[in-house]
Amino acid sequence: MGNRRAPAARRRAALLVTLLALGAFLSACGTNSPQAALRPAAVTAPAPAVSTPPPTATWVSLPTDTPPPTATPSPAPATPTKLAVAPVPGALAPDFVISDLEGNPIQLSAYRGKRVLLNFWATWCPPCRYEMPALQEAYTAFADDDFVILGINYLEASEDVRAFMESLSLTFPVGIDSSGEVFRGYRVVSIPTSFFINRDGVIIALYRGPLTREAIEQALAKAP
Repeated sequence: MGNRRAPAARRRAALLVTLLALGAFLSACGTNSPQAALRPAAVTAPAPAVSTPPPTATWVSLPTDTPPPTATPSPAPATPTKLAVAPVPGALAPDFVISDLEGNPIQLSAYRGKRVLLNFWATWCPPCRYEMPALQEAYTAFADDDFVILGINYLEASEDVRAFMESLSLTFPVGIDSSGEVFRGYRVVSIPTSFFINRDGVIIALYRGPLTREAIEQALAKAP
């Protein structure tokens, strides 16, 4: 019976040695073991990209002790004490400077204190030619009564205007509106057009069309 126990003991001892050797082998292999090779490798997530935030509007706040700005109301306009300047009856005649046939300056306001007939015309205008004798008669008749006629010619050459006036024996002063500025300032849309201005520079009458001697005298009667 003792002989039968000896082989069994030896088998157990051999099995124990085998298990110990296998354990030592597996420990030496570590992660190189077949089980380690079958485990999936750990995946490292990439670091999140750092992005620059979009620019934002910068608001500047007022200090707390400073009231917000407010609109400053404009002062109420003062009641006008003078007449408006406009090319209409009842208003002051717009002033201007224009050159005469010799190139000398003529200024409307220089005639303040006189009654002025401001006449817009051109040599090629038949109604203008028709009224010229009446203008010359009135200019001669009332020259000593603080009355003057100032003709405003539209865009023509001084030589042509001079020849025209000499042909009709016209002697009242004439200015050449070489740029059309005076015509535009007085809103002249047709010729002849005439403005009657009193001694204070106020327009008292506007007349469109050819003037007659009677029409001139009636206008002058309104501005003695």
